[in-house]
Amino acid sequence: MIKYYPKKTAILVAMAKNGLNQRSLSSASGLNASTISNFLNEKHSPSPNSARKIADALDVNIDEIFEIRVYKSFKRRSVKSNAN
Repeated sequence: MIKYYPKKTAILVAMAKNGLNQRSLSSASGLNASTISNFLNEKHSPSPNSARKIADALDVNIDEIFEIRVYKSFKRRSVKSNAN
C-alpha cells in the first residue's frame, strides 16, 4: 500500500509561486475545494491519482509536495485450533 502525506509548507509555497489559492488550485487540479482543504489540514490522505493532479496543477514533482510511504500488506492467515 502506498500512502501520500502532504508537505503542507511545500504545497503552500508552490501555490504562492503559481499565484494560486485553494479555490484556484481546486479548479486547476479538477479536485473539489473541500478535498484540497482536507488534504492541507491532514484530515485525509490523497489517493495517488489526486496527489498527481495536485502536483501537475502546481507544476512540481510529486515528491516535492508529498511524503510517499510504502507499506507492506500482510495477509491474515486463519489460525487452526489444536483442541480436540
